[in-house]
Amino acid sequence: MKKTWSWDRFENIDCFGNEGEPTGTYIWPKSKGGVRIPENRMLLSKKSIEAIGDETKGEVNGIRYSITKQFVLGGDIYGNMKIQTDRYGGWIEVVKKVQK
Repeated sequence: MKKTWSWDRFENIDCFGNEGEPTGTYIWPKSKGGVRIPENRMLLSKKSIEAIGDETKGEVNGIRYSITKQFVLGGDIYGNMKIQTDRYGGWIEVVKKVQK
């Protein structure tokens, strides 16, 4: 499976093409047990986070996404998301950036 970064710091856009400052808001909805810690979070723009809301599957800017449940491994919290830029193409795994 191909991989892409959740945030492009040179272009200042997220994987959905939305610009703006990145946010540390929960990528897995808080209402479903999502956790955010400063050292390990998915970076997305506020616009993308608002579009995702509490949904685990959907579409932002014509890009389909699927969020898989966050899990804890060795004391670190991981959140996984896949995107599909082309309806007939394969899914791309979104790799979170670690920000300290």
